Amino acid sequence: MCDYVNKVSQRQIISTSRTSYVAIIVFLGCSLLPTVSRASEPISSCNGLRLLVSGWASNDIYAYNACTGAFEFTLDTTGDVEGSMTILRGPDDNLYIAGEKNDRILRFNWQTGAFMGIFVWDNPATVVVDESGGLDSPTGMAIGPDGNLYVASFNNNNILRYDGITGAFIDEFVSSGLGGLNGPDAGMAFGPDGNLYVPSYNNNRVLVYNGTTGAFIKIFADANSGISKPRTVLFRSDGRVLVSNEGNSTIRQFDATGSFLGTFASGATGCTGIVFGPDGSLYVTSASINRVRRYHPDTGALIDTFVPIGSGGLSGATFVYFWGDATAPVPTVSEWGLAIMILLVLSVGSLVFRRVSTVGLRP
Repeated sequence: MCDYVNKVSQRQIISTSRTSYVAIIVFLGCSLLPTVSRASEPISSCNGLRLLVSGWASNDIYAYNACTGAFEFTLDTTGDVEGSMTILRGPDDNLYIAGEKNDRILRFNWQTGAFMGIFVWDNPATVVVDESGGLDSPTGMAIGPDGNLYVASFNNNNILRYDGITGAFIDEFVSSGLGGLNGPDAGMAFGPDGNLYVPSYNNNRVLVYNGTTGAFIKIFADANSGISKPRTVLFRSDGRVLVSNEGNSTIRQFDATGSFLGTFASGATGCTGIVFGPDGSLYVTSASINRVRRYHPDTGALIDTFVPIGSGGLSGATFVYFWGDATAPVPTVSEWGLAIMILLVLSVGSLVFRRVSTVGLRP
């Protein structure tokens, strides 16, 4: 109805005294109540989501309300997660978690969070065969352009590739130490160019590899631009690239070629995981303080502490991820809008009653 009134010309609205009276009420109702009143976008867009944080030291995944930051539950109910690191959505639309301490990739149901089983591991029953391809301390994970799963093997300084559906080992995608790789970490990612960007934790570099062949391309960033124990590479929609640095508690900013643009945020003590949230803010985990803070997406200024220190037992907060499928907010009518709409209904009803009561009285 509001859409209709907004389209009606002024001449049509003032054509008669009765319609003018009703139109004014409708206009006021639509002005005070554009359609329905709803919370601001940051709150409405977080509906249906949870913020997941990997607790490396506490060996679990912690779920927090994505709107409020309140602790809700832990994901691992079977004790299979040890040294939780990267969290991502797999090609089969389930949740995958890297367990660095027990060399496993675990799978959880996307909808319920229920444990589904071990996706990648070395079966101890098959002593001769290593089904994981030699995976040692998995940290980073990424789904490649080919739909397969790429896993960083921290202690072997290489990247291994697995079938994205079955978890079967395919090959060593990036060979050990290629390009100076030393300690590939949790926040590796495929960039918009299709290439693989890997934080090299132990020698303060971010390295780039061909996304199809695994060949070394270049050093994207290093200590000369403030890289210090890099943890996560995050690509922005405008082409800029953010890198979290645990060593100097900063988030550095680069353009798509690797040119240093400056420090995006500082004072982010022990920063590890970074991700943009549904409200546009940058969410940052701290492995040393065990909390999640929010930063302004444009200025890098601190907004607030979203998840308090140690909430729910969180320890070793390493990776951060928004889980779930966002849902539309439930509309709520504002008090003024409701009052105006009630007047509208009463007014229209009054006119209809008068019209009916006079039928048959006219000659």
